Formats: sequence, structure tokens, C-alpha cells
Amino acid sequence: MAQFTFKGDGTRVYPTVVCQGSVLVAESGQTYDLDAAPDELWVGVSGPQKAPEAVVSPATSEPVVSTPEPENEA
Repeated sequence: MAQFTFKGDGTRVYPTVVCQGSVLVAESGQTYDLDAAPDELWVGVSGPQKAPEAVVSPATSEPVVSTPEPENEA
């Protein structure tokens, strides 16, 4: 799971999102462990980045390195 911070105003209930065994009730400025951001009011929290893993492609036998997508900052 990734961490996301709720940037909306006040409190918002997400009845279709379960967080720690309950319906998610998000409070402005709080960070939650979620599978994905429920909507545009959420911002991913940058944590320690692990080194990308090398994968050998069977077609070329050359390592393919996956790199994380850069985050958009407003």
C-alpha cells in the first residue's frame, strides 16, 4: 500500500473505500495507507525510494529497468 494525504477541506466520507477495516472518513491534512488515491483530492506521499529492479527480457536478453513515474507537482 502507498501513503496518500487528503488535501480536501474538512472531512469527507468515502463509503466505497475501506481503510483499517472501516469505511474511510478522511480529514484534511491527514495521511492514510491506501491502494490508490480515491479522487483528485489526494496527493501521494514521497517515501524512501527503493532501487529499480532489473528484469531480463527473454526476447533480447538485455536487462530492462523499471523506473518510477515522476510525480506531478503543482
